[in-house]
Amino acid sequence: MSVLLAHGRIKDANEIPEDAIPAVTPNSIRLYYRDEEVTCCECGKQEIWKAEDQQWYFEIAHGSVFSKAIRCRTCRT
Repeated sequence: MSVLLAHGRIKDANEIPEDAIPAVTPNSIRLYYRDEEVTCCECGKQEIWKAEDQQWYFEIAHGSVFSKAIRCRTCRT
């Protein structure tokens, strides 16, 4: 959160929901990550794209900031 505050992306910590993980990368379009429900486009199974997995995808693996999960873990593999 301190990175977001330092870069002026948020004014105070209350802008980040309690159940969210703050984004660390200052140039990210996302301020935080929250668990998201995803319905697989192939099999229709509902799955949760966990906030921790989103953070890894965007900040470590450098996935496109415009990406979003569309397949469940089984169909992706």
